[in-house]
Amino acid sequence: MNRKSKGFITIATIFLLSACLSNQKNSATRNNKDMIIDSIDFMNSPYHFNIGTFSKKDQSTVDYELILTNKSSHSIIINSVDVNCGCVNINEYPELIKSGDKGSLKGFIDIQHQNGHISKPLFISYNNNNLLLVRLTGTIKE
Repeated sequence: MNRKSKGFITIATIFLLSACLSNQKNSATRNNKDMIIDSIDFMNSPYHFNIGTFSKKDQSTVDYELILTNKSSHSIIINSVDVNCGCVNINEYPELIKSGDKGSLKGFIDIQHQNGHISKPLFISYNNNNLLLVRLTGTIKE
């Protein structure tokens, strides 16, 4: 199996695993802005961040910022941050987070064509071979 196929299978596996786990009451729900990157197995602990409830009358986009904290004993190299929806945008993310340091992942969601409950995945590829799924959730009102 070539490297590209393995990457696709990894992303597909994480997406399916996340879909299965997202309905469980014990899925990992974190504080809006704090995300910890350490040595735990992220494939078994998807991160969910509730960005809140917003009205399309009041704003057309919702900004978000996730604080990434490296509690491991080695540096974290973020290779890429990918999305699967054109409404989710990444403005910036740290390429390197040294052990004990923090980095900020910032972006926005265009809510003009969104209604009701939203759940938007971010796929963070780090240290060349690891993938972290982060799901931004919230509610959009007319």
